[in-house]
Parts: sequence; structure tokens; C-alpha cells
Amino acid sequence: MFAVEFLFGALLNIFGVPLRDETTLLIYLEESPIVFLFLVLPSLALLEEVFFRLPLAIFIAARGHPMVIFVVAIMLSAIFGYAHGGWWQIPLQGVSGFMLCIIFLKCGGLQNKYGKALLSSSCIHLISNWIAFYLMAVWGM
Repeated sequence: MFAVEFLFGALLNIFGVPLRDETTLLIYLEESPIVFLFLVLPSLALLEEVFFRLPLAIFIAARGHPMVIFVVAIMLSAIFGYAHGGWWQIPLQGVSGFMLCIIFLKCGGLQNKYGKALLSSSCIHLISNWIAFYLMAVWGM
């Protein structure tokens, strides 16, 4: 989470949004939801996708065995789940991370079209983030 908060702070600094001592994502959601929903969330989704899908691209480019790519996808998914809230988030967030790995692979990753694959998984990641924040804002989930 420290890395996400750091990247979030750097992104806000680039766009001239003043930082507070208690900088968190939810403070900026409350203060400027438009900036948060249409600038911060897309940027974070893209950064997460680059971080968690780039190792897949490296193994694919090295002509890795399909089983190795599958194991790497499972490991990245577990790390993705852990990064989104700890051990107890691995079953839920890890499964969504694995689905994003599958989207990355099926939408161009296996054909060495990494830009297309990254764009596809980033868009799905962003849509799922929007849905999650909608559920949190409207229903308090």
C-alpha cells in the first residue's frame, strides 16, 4: 500500500493538487470525486496492470513453457490479492487478478501484442474499480 500511496501522491503533485499530511485515496474521493474517478483511478489501474502483468510479458517473450506462464500468473494473482488488503484478500482479489492475467494473455499477450493486452486488462481493471467504488459510495459496502 505504501507504493500505491506514493504513486498516488506523485500523481497528485504532477497535477498541482495540494497534499495533506494524512493523504489517503478516500480523502481525495470526498474532496474531488471527478478527479479521483477519471484521473486517479485510471492511472492507478494502469500502473497496477504494468506492475502485475509485465512479468507475464517477460516470460512470454522468453518463450516460456505454458505451464511456467500459468504458474507465474497464479503467483502474480496471489501477490495482487495480498497487495489489495493482506492475506484474507487473496481468495477474492487473487481470483480477480487471475482473471486479469487471463484477459492480458487472451487479448494479445500470447501474440506479443503487449500494448493491446495491457490496454484490455487496464480497462477491465478500471471498470471493476469503478463498480467497487460505486458499491462503496451508494450502498456502503
